[in-house]
Amino acid sequence: MTFDFNGKRAIVCGGSRGIGRAIALGFARAGAAVSICARGAVTLEQTRNEIDAFGNIAHAGCCDLADPAAIGRYITEAAAAIGGCCDSSAAGVSGLRPAPASRYGVRSRTRRESRHSRSQP
Repeated sequence: MTFDFNGKRAIVCGGSRGIGRAIALGFARAGAAVSICARGAVTLEQTRNEIDAFGNIAHAGCCDLADPAAIGRYITEAAAAIGGCCDSSAAGVSGLRPAPASRYGVRSRTRRESRHSRSQP
């Protein structure tokens, strides 16, 4: 199956490695202008060069997705670089720590409670 993203714009968070990289390269192969972000500048630049090799607009920006201000800066830069608001987005991120349950008003189970609840039918 082939996809046609000619004239489309894509943003891929976590786009420098793993699944995110594969998604970004897939968008580029299908003709999209692609912006990627991640925390590591070296792998970002390597992947940006691979995207650029498809002849499309390629943008990369360092961004820590745990920092809302950094996300706002990245999205502004990405939109300017790829020609406007994105048509598609994807996240291939990893390593984000989940928020504690207490943040949502939920009491976390103790290890003993969790083990006991698994044995119940």
